[in-house]
Amino acid sequence: QEPKQTVSVVGTGEVDATTDQATITIELKSVSTTYEKAQEENKKDVDKLRSDLVKLGIPESRITVNGYSTSVIRNFQPETDLKMMPRPPTNTSPTVTTNLTLVLDPIKNIEKIYDVVSKNTNAQIISSYYSLKNQKVWESKAKEEALKDTRSQIESIAKINRLKVGKLLS
Repeated sequence: QEPKQTVSVVGTGEVDATTDQATITIELKSVSTTYEKAQEENKKDVDKLRSDLVKLGIPESRITVNGYSTSVIRNFQPETDLKMMPRPPTNTSPTVTTNLTLVLDPIKNIEKIYDVVSKNTNAQIISSYYSLKNQKVWESKAKEEALKDTRSQIESIAKINRLKVGKLLS
């Protein structure tokens, strides 16, 4: 049997949580006179950075390669490059880029990681993402708070109107 009177309210729930996980993407770019030299330099930089991160206590399993590319950087010279007749590139530099992803959990001493990366002139942090390792737990706590808020609103409305509160429908 349907209730004779219904009330619709929207409850809100809020919880405070401190981020406890970070995902950092680091780009290592090597430019040289040949692809072989650029690859060699890039591999050396990647190996050194991995080693330094492991020395900080980061497990090897938390450091992954998520991208590798090769390209040629061309330095344009407007006085020759903008003419109608195509000319061969005047200055090309083979480039090798490796992207590493680092997952930190916990994120204490994160400044040491930034320091290690900044010491390599071929490395730069291209993104940092902070998150909650147990996000579902925090979402559940927020939902509980929202239900408490909903119940409180309904009870307030019922009291004003001298009504009795029954079960929550959804």
